Amino acid sequence: RPMISGAAISAFLRECAGRQEWSLKGWYDPARGTDALLQADPRYQQLPTAPGARYLREQKLRQEAQRGLRRLTGEIAARVAEGLTEACERLRALQALPGCASGRSEEVASHHAVLLRPAQLPALRVAAERVGAEFAAYGLRLELSGPWPLYSFCPALAPAEAVSTEPQP
Repeated sequence: RPMISGAAISAFLRECAGRQEWSLKGWYDPARGTDALLQADPRYQQLPTAPGARYLREQKLRQEAQRGLRRLTGEIAARVAEGLTEACERLRALQALPGCASGRSEEVASHHAVLLRPAQLPALRVAAERVGAEFAAYGLRLELSGPWPLYSFCPALAPAEAVSTEPQP
C-alpha cells in the first residue's frame, strides 16, 4: 500500500517545529439566541392583545427565530474563521459535535483547530474576544483550549483509498 514518505513526515515536523495547536469552540445557548432574535423582531412588539391570537402568533415567530438562529450559527462559524485568520498561521474547521457529546446544554456553533507560534497566542485571544463580543447577545461564548498535540494538522499516513479494513496476508 502507498504510504506517506519519510520526506513528507520530516517536512511536517519542520513546519510545525515551535508551533502549537489550540482548539477554539463557539458555544451558544439556543434558548437565549432564539429569545434575542425574537426580541429584535419588530413583529414581536406588535403581537395581538387577544391571548389566543397572541399565543399562536408568538409561537410562529418563535419558530422563525429558531430557523434564523440555525442560519446565524453558519454565519458565526464563517465570522470566527475570518476574524482569526490574521492571528494564527493555520486554521482548520473541525466537525462541530452536538453539545450533549460534551455533556453540555449549549450547542456548538463552530469548532476550529488553530496552529500558531506561542508568541501569537495573545493576539489570538484578543481576536477571539472581539469575534465573541459580536455574537454575545445570542448567547455565544468562544472557548480557547490547548495547547494540544498537533493532531489536526498532521498529514494522513496513508491515502484514504489505501486504508482497508480487510485483513492483510
